[in-house]
Amino acid sequence: MAYNRNENFKQVGATATYAGWFPVLDAGWDYTFDRNAFYGTNKVFWNENEFRAGASVPLSWTSGTSYTSLQLGSDIVRNQRYYTGLYKDSFNTRAFAYINPYISLVHQSQQAQQQIYPRWAQVLSLSYDRAVTSFQANQFLASGFLYLPGFDYTHSILLTGAFQQRDSLRNARFSNGFPFSRGYSAENFYQMFKWSANYQLPLIHPDWGFGNIVYFLRLRANLFYDYTHAKDFYTNRNTYTAEFRSYGSELYFDTKWWNELSISFGIRYSHLLDRDFEGRGPNQWELILPLNLLSQGYSGHAVRPVD
Repeated sequence: MAYNRNENFKQVGATATYAGWFPVLDAGWDYTFDRNAFYGTNKVFWNENEFRAGASVPLSWTSGTSYTSLQLGSDIVRNQRYYTGLYKDSFNTRAFAYINPYISLVHQSQQAQQQIYPRWAQVLSLSYDRAVTSFQANQFLASGFLYLPGFDYTHSILLTGAFQQRDSLRNARFSNGFPFSRGYSAENFYQMFKWSANYQLPLIHPDWGFGNIVYFLRLRANLFYDYTHAKDFYTNRNTYTAEFRSYGSELYFDTKWWNELSISFGIRYSHLLDRDFEGRGPNQWELILPLNLLSQGYSGHAVRPVD
């Protein structure tokens, strides 16, 4: 099960991977509930059924105290949409297939157990969705993360950047993975870019548990500033541009459940410096929960923040 914070949709599915060959083969099925997007001034809702198959090439190597991994691959996906609500008979529901080639590069220095993130690391991710049957549709997303040392050995500075652009034909909407400024209602605009600064530091290490159910390893804080610039077109082709700036703080609990499953959750306060296009107030409180409980295990290399 998974959840997308940008669109607030829920997803169930299953994935199988066969690593006995090279490249690695995978196949899966997903059903998504309550996908949504603005078409002009109208918000449209729909469900999706997807079957996918693909292959990937995972590579990794070490040099001294540095670790590098490179993964590239692609899936081909069959998508069937089911529109709901007032506009369920207004849109094309024809099934289509698309490909989603991607590449992910991670380079990091060795990390101590007490550190939240490595003192030196870089992460670059590129993905491209493109329809190959029925009609034209595409979306490109690039995101990067730079981890730097903070003022103390266990502190961490994280600088991020992202760029996303989709087609303007509106034949299909691919899922929105853009890291929108925190606190705002996230919409998949035609073109968006973002930069962000974060400062993370540990507060206390409780080292306390309840039976064999949950163990609290660390309480940590994050201070952040986000800037997003968005561009879109109205139905009459007039241009819409807007800035979405926010700053705030986050409090995270790093826990381990049943001595096996590592889960981080927390609470966030965001102060919005610009008008939210869905009318949210300037002060926003949010719970930060794992997006996918079955993939929360720590892999040993640099990972992006919860958001």
